[in-house]
Amino acid sequence: MTKEEYKAKTTEIIKQFVNAVSDKEYAKLASIMRTESFCKDGETQEEGFLFFGKWLDEQLEWWEEDYGHPFVVDHFQEKSLDLNEGEFFKSGNEYIETATYSPTSNGEQLDFWFEFDIYIKEDDTISVVFDLNI
Repeated sequence: MTKEEYKAKTTEIIKQFVNAVSDKEYAKLASIMRTESFCKDGETQEEGFLFFGKWLDEQLEWWEEDYGHPFVVDHFQEKSLDLNEGEFFKSGNEYIETATYSPTSNGEQLDFWFEFDIYIKEDDTISVVFDLNI
């Protein structure tokens, strides 16, 4: 896979994720990528992402109460994505890359960012694991 192909595929996956978050389609997130941080033992990926969605909605509501204006997660903006290109690490049969996305609310950067571990297999398939950094 070329760097351009990697960038296009990864950008599309993260774009789908961010837009689903923006649209509050949290159950859909499990069909886009995985999470380890938001799943308790025995929970499905969907349950983990629903938990993440609940946390996010509550966080945005608290800020709205504190600051007196609505908070949302804006739809995908490429300028908020950092793919860390060129920093691949080989692990077994796959390469690992990281990326971050800094979500915004009405154009203003929020106080957290999304982190992604990207796994590229020998057959060029990509899987992504989501985490959150506050």
